[in-house]
Amino acid sequence: MTVGGITVASTYYYRLSATSTGSGCTSPIVSTGSSLQVVADPTLTAATRTNSISCQGGSTIYTSSLSNGTGTVTYQWQYSADGSSFSNVVGGTPTGATYTNPNTTSLTVANISLVGTYYYRLSATSTGSGCTSPAVSTAATVQVVADPSVTASGATTICSGLTANLSSSGSNGTGTMSYQWQYYNGSTWVNTGTNSNSYTTQSLAVTTDFRCLYSGTGPGCTTATTNTVTV
Repeated sequence: MTVGGITVASTYYYRLSATSTGSGCTSPIVSTGSSLQVVADPTLTAATRTNSISCQGGSTIYTSSLSNGTGTVTYQWQYSADGSSFSNVVGGTPTGATYTNPNTTSLTVANISLVGTYYYRLSATSTGSGCTSPAVSTAATVQVVADPSVTASGATTICSGLTANLSSSGSNGTGTMSYQWQYYNGSTWVNTGTNSNSYTTQSLAVTTDFRCLYSGTGPGCTTATTNTVTV
């Protein structure tokens, strides 16, 4: 007997009954029972990630988990540039991408250098009889933004003993963004303690170089440095 088409998850019991018409035959006789456990089809939780936005070169960890199903399970993370057409992850796609543990429930995506929004999902294939395969998770996105950039400007010529007003303008990056003005003391750059995009120098008696650093706390964000402003 072949059993198929059961749609309700449960345990079912089957046995064979045989009836003989011969004189004196014990009838019917029944076999020892055997059970069949029917489990729900495999499903994957929606993919989650450690961060939804990163700078170029940053990293993100995606996770999903499998429920139900039976048999041996194989996992494969997949990538899409548009959220509809997915293919198995391959190093270098998108540009610069590297992948760690693409055949587990936790994938690390790093080093994407091309600005854009990218989609990742997990596919799971179960070998159990009747299991819907593959099961796929809902995709999760990561937005890769440009690294921070910044420029500086301001008064470049003053009389001895006066102050100068400098300003900087930062763009791109992600996370908490911050400024740090510095001056050059002849051997090294020294923080001024001013953490805004504008800066008024102390009274100056000698020609002095200034610059501003602009940084973000987002994954992969580098620290941008302005041009040097000589006052």
